[in-house]
Amino acid sequence: MNPKKSTFTEFVRALFAKRARAEKVILTPLAEDVTPWRGKKVLVVDDDPIFQKIISRKLNTEGYEVISAFDGAQALKAIREDKPDAVLLDINLPPDISGMSIGWDGFRLMHWIRCVEGRALPMFIITSDDISNYEAKAAADGAKGIFYKPLDPKKLVSMVENVLERQVVAA
Repeated sequence: MNPKKSTFTEFVRALFAKRARAEKVILTPLAEDVTPWRGKKVLVVDDDPIFQKIISRKLNTEGYEVISAFDGAQALKAIREDKPDAVLLDINLPPDISGMSIGWDGFRLMHWIRCVEGRALPMFIITSDDISNYEAKAAADGAKGIFYKPLDPKKLVSMVENVLERQVVAA
């Protein structure tokens, strides 16, 4: 078997394999992409593994530690255990992999984090639906930004960076 084909096949399998638990994704940046470590954690909650990889890679090369969650239960566990500094939330999430009966969406998760968990985390909404349906609700619920998929990773990282830097200055 051709070694390149085998490596590619393994890469594709790994890329599309859904994980049954939240995990930290720390990707090693390429030498020319090295950025000073910011010491901040960003939780990315999205059921699309390709989107997770793209955003994780971009945030990681900018010096952020990325924690991934594919559903609401994983997100809550990551918030409690890993204490992220910011959260990127997809609005449409699948039923929990863990089998919990709560049907999470990004807004319900935002509300839970703020009210029940008592954390004032900067949160950003991500959706593939029409943004105009969610802008007012996202602003009312305290989202720091809303992005439409496919999004520009540079703009997203820039907004996360700006919000987290302002948070440090204000503290």
